Amino acid sequence: DGGRENGSAESRDSADGASSLPSDWPNKRSARRPPTDISPEEVRSALNLYKAKLALLARSSKSSKREIKTTLNACAQDTTGLFLKANNESLRQNYRKAMKLLSNCNQRSERDPNFAALYYNNMGCIHHSMRRHTAAAFYFGRALRENASLCAPAANGEAVPLTHFSCDRRSELEYNRGLQLLLAGKGEAAFACFHAALKLLHRQPRAWLRAGEACIAAHLEREQAVRAGRAGSRPSAVGCEMLGVGGRRRLLLPVGERLPPPGGAQ
Repeated sequence: DGGRENGSAESRDSADGASSLPSDWPNKRSARRPPTDISPEEVRSALNLYKAKLALLARSSKSSKREIKTTLNACAQDTTGLFLKANNESLRQNYRKAMKLLSNCNQRSERDPNFAALYYNNMGCIHHSMRRHTAAAFYFGRALRENASLCAPAANGEAVPLTHFSCDRRSELEYNRGLQLLLAGKGEAAFACFHAALKLLHRQPRAWLRAGEACIAAHLEREQAVRAGRAGSRPSAVGCEMLGVGGRRRLLLPVGERLPPPGGAQ
């Protein structure tokens, strides 16, 4: 009987301890919400978002459009929903409408604090689809700067939260920027971006393939520069030298010698 009483007392103590758990369970310093605070409406909206993502991955524009519309009706001007809608319009080659939808995304997401980097990354992807590689590289560069500012330590000496490290997209952004630089004909700069991306994407064969293509492009650029220099410094028949290429080409005359008159007369 004493054991039973002790056991019942221990069970009551454990029950009281479970009821006295803090609201920010399981960690006192955790920013995550406890499962009991999530409403059924939020669960439904999250399910609609996942359905829309799966439809976009399956290249089903009609079903994804229906799911995105349902999500936006449930949560007006939802940032994730607008991102998915812009992605859907980009897949349908409505690039102007996709950029307009991204411009309306002026809210910061609680799930991903790296909102600015995602915004510029999506703009770069749209410009890549429009074959504007220089503009796309600019947007990916902006996304890299925003991503670096997210993971940088604060001025007051506070540590960077772990949630910010989990939202780091540097490797993906470096890969995207390197691809645009490679398509723009800048092999050395593209290789530097791919080299930085391989620190995390070292298991991706496509990243190694792009790095090899960047090496080949950089080698061809150097060979063309050497050939242009040799062609520019080739002496002419009258003892002159040509420097430069195109509009910057210059003619150097020898010093102390006179050119022969026209017709070859002495």
